[in-house]
Amino acid sequence: LCTVPALPAQDAVNAGRAASRDAAIRIFVVTGSLRVTAWDKDSIAVKGRVDPGAGRFFLGGTRDAMKLGVEAAEDRDPSGTADLDVWLPGGARLWIKSAAADVEVTAGSGTVEVTGVSGRVRVAGTPRETSVETLDGNVELALRGGVARARTASGTIVVRGVIRDLDASTVSGPLLIGMEGDVARIRLETVSSEIAFKGGLTPDGRLEAETHGGDIELRLPPALGAAYHLV
Repeated sequence: LCTVPALPAQDAVNAGRAASRDAAIRIFVVTGSLRVTAWDKDSIAVKGRVDPGAGRFFLGGTRDAMKLGVEAAEDRDPSGTADLDVWLPGGARLWIKSAAADVEVTAGSGTVEVTGVSGRVRVAGTPRETSVETLDGNVELALRGGVARARTASGTIVVRGVIRDLDASTVSGPLLIGMEGDVARIRLETVSSEIAFKGGLTPDGRLEAETHGGDIELRLPPALGAAYHLV
């Protein structure tokens, strides 16, 4: 006779409260996955599940400033994962901190800032400003927004869409950039990997691409009138 030990129960999450259209919202998730979606309601809703070993779910604050996520026990490392789906107002100012969780954001007109270690980060939508920084995680930006910043050490950065101002850098990961519209300013830098850029520039636009040990490929419109400085 073979018996299977019972698995620890997962805590279901189903919470929400009113929130201002441009509320400041801070989210903390250590492991697992986080999906954030902007909607047209003046409220925040959270659904998902949390392993007991991952920590305790919390949600608190006011209409204008809120914190939510999973808080791990102080005396031990997380032994489980959390998977959360969050819906929030389109103009929210969003800040996310994660260690190993995969993060996916579909943003509205607000701002997005994500800090992580090894999880994958994907941001899409129309935020006016986006900032992503990871240690080893891959970063994907699919935006129609104003300003975007992406930094990682060994991860890959992939960017596409329409962005007016882009700054992307890595240590050993490739930079793969495909713009659908003209860019006013773009700066790409990696230490030991490749840079591939496809897109155009505004009449007074500026493109900088720098690598110390990799190839650089620039695919620009044939009719682009530009001054080149190659070193």
